[in-house]
Amino acid sequence: LFYAEKEMADDFIAVYSDIIYSKDIVSRILENKADISAVVDLDWQASYKGRTDHPPEEAEKVIFDADNNLVKIGKILPDKNQAQAEFIGMIKCTVRGAGIFREHFNNLKDKYRGKPFQTASVFEKAYITDILQDLVDSGIYPRCVPIKGGWKEIDTIGDYQRLIDDNKN
Repeated sequence: LFYAEKEMADDFIAVYSDIIYSKDIVSRILENKADISAVVDLDWQASYKGRTDHPPEEAEKVIFDADNNLVKIGKILPDKNQAQAEFIGMIKCTVRGAGIFREHFNNLKDKYRGKPFQTASVFEKAYITDILQDLVDSGIYPRCVPIKGGWKEIDTIGDYQRLIDDNKN
């Protein structure tokens, strides 16, 4: 993501390259006024039915509070039954949020270069979820934008085939 850091000086949306999503999801995140927000799917377990090569354990699970503030994010939660949603791989930052996000990342990069960070063996292999969790750990709470479906992840040939089959119906 930070190869595009110069493009992050204004409002931006960043999206994983292995998902497809409805325009309604983009509308929902654009309506959210939080400085940093993340789309999460409340109906996440349904998207794993029939997926044999990508188990639910691979989901980037989320816990959020009553105000939709992110509390915990990652593939591994202390109690796997706590997951309320799955992060779909879409975040939005306002200009202010982009500044917070960039500054936080750059501080982490200087501090953790070549060292373990959150769930990553070294900072350079960290996921965006590691950065989001570190924001939370630092007292900065991205806002979750809850949805129910309307997106698909394509990680395997089977995922692609299911997408094709779903579109035939």
